Amino acid sequence: KLTNVVLPESLTTIGVSAFNSCTALKTITIPAGVTSIGDFAFNGISDLKVYCKPSTPPTVGSTPFNKWWAEIYVPAASLTAYQEAWGSVCDNIYAE
Repeated sequence: KLTNVVLPESLTTIGVSAFNSCTALKTITIPAGVTSIGDFAFNGISDLKVYCKPSTPPTVGSTPFNKWWAEIYVPAASLTAYQEAWGSVCDNIYAE
């Protein structure tokens, strides 16, 4: 029943399958200090909006998001870097 998550600023890693199949989840904010997102961390969630604050794209594991349905919002100055780093795992990456 979890619908919105704002992770703590001290977080550096989102683990494997951390929110996998949390189907009620609609928005999550990833803090600036996150440097890695594990395999399937947000997979199995349709219509998820991810607000990613790091200026450098975190490393991602296998299928961290639902490639076609997740919308990733990133710092405008980092849009190209995210598209290059995450283009194979998410089709919808936008400047915030």
